[in-house]
Amino acid sequence: HLSCKTNRIPFIEVNLGAQAEFTSKIIDILHGHHLQRRLSAAVARRVQEQQHQQQQRQHYLRQASVRSSSVAGPSDSPPPGYFWVFVPVAGGPRDIAADDRKKDGLYEVPRCCISQLWCSKSEHSNHLLSFVFTGGDVLTVSPKLVTCLKMQHRAAPTERNLVNALRVGMGDHFADPNLFVDEGCVTLAGEVSRLPQLLEARHTALLDLQLGDPGLTARRLEPYYTSSTSSGGGFAGRPPHNLVVFLRQASGRDFPRGFRERFRETMFREDTEVPRWQHMSLPRISIHGGISFLAHCWDAHGLGPAVARLSEQEKQQQHRALQTGQQQQQQQ
Repeated sequence: HLSCKTNRIPFIEVNLGAQAEFTSKIIDILHGHHLQRRLSAAVARRVQEQQHQQQQRQHYLRQASVRSSSVAGPSDSPPPGYFWVFVPVAGGPRDIAADDRKKDGLYEVPRCCISQLWCSKSEHSNHLLSFVFTGGDVLTVSPKLVTCLKMQHRAAPTERNLVNALRVGMGDHFADPNLFVDEGCVTLAGEVSRLPQLLEARHTALLDLQLGDPGLTARRLEPYYTSSTSSGGGFAGRPPHNLVVFLRQASGRDFPRGFRERFRETMFREDTEVPRWQHMSLPRISIHGGISFLAHCWDAHGLGPAVARLSEQEKQQQHRALQTGQQQQQQQ
């Protein structure tokens, strides 16, 4: 701080939300905001605010006391619904190992678990993570695993601790004979119908998201909706209570053929109106980095409204297309 002051370099203090996170995840979040071209503008705006506050310090102190007393719990709390991320993985669930550098993409498994489920000294209680393997097997990891390991003095999410916990949760007790994984922490399903039935169609949005889009084939997602990011005013739709994200690299491995539709039909088979997939893209970033960034936007109440706005825009486009088609038929 003193060096910045001596060299007249602006120095500001900010936070990224109410939840403390690991440093590695904070870096991923900053990287995500940078790729969205939000970081530089936000820092510049904060510098301007700080300079203005220094000029009117007495006024600032009065305003700061009002702000601190008016900030309520709900605005600092994450959304109550589920944020469920699916990631395609090569091979099968038994291929997960601590030293798996030769396994295509499996090194991402423990890193994705940390990004989605762990936070500093706690867990993301309403987050879920599922790995979809080549043969269609689905390995679902619950945030309850964080507490389970913590109670056995294995709170540090090292690669070996995580991999051993996943293997024990799948029934391989020889992976770590001294480790016990509670029921529901890790679930291996051979088919979509055995996945936890946690979602209601009318309260859920489905997002098919690819990282990197060299061909510009999918619309770009602005995952942190605010009035300043809106180019067309507000939206009428309500943010979804639950959000399911199928996340993959544009140039990498995709989900097994037909898995998206099987998931959609099976998860909402009791509902009359089933949500449709919204196909979007983000700038290229690692899978675990993308999860950290999206989870941050969800917990900060930015991603839900962004998805609702996209859904509203899609409905308006469909309505205009229908009106245009009807007008063309009448003219003929």
